[in-house]
Amino acid sequence: MPKGKDFLGRGRYEWSTGLLIMRSNTSTTKILRGRIPKLYGINPNKRTLYLQRINTPTLRQALPDESTLLRIKQYVSETINVIHECGWCHGDITLDNIFASGLLFDFSHAHTKSKLSAQAWEDFQKKDRRDIKSCYFQAVGFKKLEAAIALLDSGVDGLPRQAELAELLHHSKTSLELLQKLKKITDPTPSLALEMCRAFRREGQLRTGMRLLQKSNLPIPRDDESRRLMSRFKARSRSASPILMTEKLVSCSQVRSGRA
Repeated sequence: MPKGKDFLGRGRYEWSTGLLIMRSNTSTTKILRGRIPKLYGINPNKRTLYLQRINTPTLRQALPDESTLLRIKQYVSETINVIHECGWCHGDITLDNIFASGLLFDFSHAHTKSKLSAQAWEDFQKKDRRDIKSCYFQAVGFKKLEAAIALLDSGVDGLPRQAELAELLHHSKTSLELLQKLKKITDPTPSLALEMCRAFRREGQLRTGMRLLQKSNLPIPRDDESRRLMSRFKARSRSASPILMTEKLVSCSQVRSGRA
């Protein structure tokens, strides 16, 4: 491997050739400069390519603030548009192959337009664009998670701080560390209880989350996921009520006898 260069791609040798052709175009090279690692060469025997060494971490390793994340999203979107115009799709855009500087790398799942049907080409382009949006929302979710844990560490006594935590949880990712800290909240507001229930459900602990809702007045759902969660909670509550179960049995017997 050439000194000072990293192997950052593996896959189809045809793609490696295509990259060389793409980068050999002067105008395209200028447009992509600073958007993807520099290509130093390929090894046809190993089906590998040698790219510029990048010392900055990936988005998975180091998340910037939300305004920077938005700029990176726009930057990568522009990059992928150029690559699409060159007749290629990336095929695997994740937080692990976008550097914190905004450079896009690891084209090991790339596809060339010339070898795809018209429908497949359109689908792969859409997938690239969806993946960029997904990366952005994932990154924002992880930033919200960091903020939620920091807020919990500083204490959430009082309505304003509980409201702030509920808003963070609504958009955040979850983790076992977060759930352990949420369990220490003994008297959440209804809106916070709902967001806590959602967090527990996402980690496979729906029963724990439902117990939180049983202890609080039911809040007004704010989105489809909350409405589904509330409907599920109400259904479980009805099935657990002896009075409601008796009324249900009486109603069923009336239907069978034709008196309903």
